[in-house]
Amino acid sequence: MTIRRLHVLAVVGILVSCISCGDAPSSGLSGIVYGSPDTATQPEPVSGASAAVSIRLGCGDACEFNEARCEEGILLSCVSGTLVCEQCSSTGRRCGGADGTAVCIRECEGTSLPGTNNERVCCPNTRWCEGPNQTFCNDSGTDIVQTACAKGLDCIEGSCVPAQPLVHVIFDTSESMNWTPFTDSKPAEVFPYPECDDPLLPQSRLGIAKNAFASLFSDSAYDNVLFALQRFPQRLNPYVGIFCPSAQYQARSLMTGHVGIQTTGGDWFSTHYREVLLERFPSDLKPNRLVLERWLDFDEVKVATEKTCVSDADCGAGFCVSSSCYEFENPEVRAPAAATPLGYSLFYAGEYFREFVVLEGAECALDADCDSPHHYCTEGTCRDRNRHCRQRSVVLFTDGVDTVAVGDFYQPATQAKRLRAGLNCDTTAECGRAYMCTNGTCQPEGGNPCELLMMSCPQYTTSQVALGAEGNRLLDREGQAIELTVHVIDAAGYMSASAPVAGYGRGLLVQAPLDNSAALLEAIRPVFDWKDADFCTQ
Repeated sequence: MTIRRLHVLAVVGILVSCISCGDAPSSGLSGIVYGSPDTATQPEPVSGASAAVSIRLGCGDACEFNEARCEEGILLSCVSGTLVCEQCSSTGRRCGGADGTAVCIRECEGTSLPGTNNERVCCPNTRWCEGPNQTFCNDSGTDIVQTACAKGLDCIEGSCVPAQPLVHVIFDTSESMNWTPFTDSKPAEVFPYPECDDPLLPQSRLGIAKNAFASLFSDSAYDNVLFALQRFPQRLNPYVGIFCPSAQYQARSLMTGHVGIQTTGGDWFSTHYREVLLERFPSDLKPNRLVLERWLDFDEVKVATEKTCVSDADCGAGFCVSSSCYEFENPEVRAPAAATPLGYSLFYAGEYFREFVVLEGAECALDADCDSPHHYCTEGTCRDRNRHCRQRSVVLFTDGVDTVAVGDFYQPATQAKRLRAGLNCDTTAECGRAYMCTNGTCQPEGGNPCELLMMSCPQYTTSQVALGAEGNRLLDREGQAIELTVHVIDAAGYMSASAPVAGYGRGLLVQAPLDNSAALLEAIRPVFDWKDADFCTQ
């Protein structure tokens, strides 16, 4: 299969001419994709292990114990009064021997080789990954050979596979998602909690979208894709009554602490990011599509825990409400009465990548300190050897237009341009791929993408004022640019508003039907099948 470079500028003119800018679509709206999506191949399933933090365990601190012990796969030993930590999985081992001793050991390691005085170091003819390296055990189990996977390949379960893409989905949870398709009213029938709709034949836009996305996440063809899921800002309040469709969620236009901030930095995002982020990318590299599916199954079970808290950060995967931690046995996406903060949501997606995902340069002592996909501790810092071959995409699914953003910086198209290529510039080298510096701002090489789509929209040439380096463009801890492609799934037909977001984000623009789940599913697949062949160039 020939993989082509894809973006919204590659358009079939006859399709574009049929779209009226800003008009509401009819109920017969069909799925139209602007761009040239490739078909996904069937990748091998992925797997992985470990999640621990050396600082939390006290690695390097003073200690006073005699016997080694295992904690979450980490071997802890007290050596000359200092706590020494060894992550067993980094060498293909597990923590703990068959006799209950605390050691790092592989299966078959230490067993006798029949007819000799030698011992095996591994099980014959097995293979595993040690960080990004493919590792083999010989046919006698007495020797290990290690090779690095080629550029553009990840080591997963002992095999070199195409670098896993990261797809961050932003799910519209505005009030209009509770309406029926192409109307401004809720379904006439009142459905009980927790379903709040008919799971088999959903009436609301939200219910139809849940079924479509749940079907996509149930497809094993996406086992080689790692997902994250985001919604608009919400807080859980268990002290208010449960009413459909919002249940006990309270909507917000901004995250807590996000006041008067146009640049990155500070601890407001890391403290309150759970108000928007439902599921993180898995650091253990296991496929997590089914984890996302549980947010879309029309069921919800939450429980109070005995844990006390000051903020959500104290509750692990739960939420802090009135000093108590709440956790979900089964969570659910809800759409409480709310506006549509598309620009802010794109900004939050960028902050998540900057703070938690692209960790080049972050200090570490163990691989587990790099709690992000594909990052391993290398000479004291976190590294992803396929940093420049890692496809990172943001998929914005919405049934409307931004109703919150104030000023130029938080306009959705401006944020899409910032995530993909940067805003201000002095030279073209400061802008992302397929962008050039024009009159002090980064602009697509092909000009205004809306004009090429036969639509009318601003060119977003305004120079942003008083932005720090990270506010102007996403940067990692070493000052390298983080590039995110932004796709838009427009489920309402506001193409003139959606086109500049996808255009400046250099992604696909999909006009998706919202009147039935099956049609919506087929319309959104090209976004998740999209490939960027030119990304692995550095």
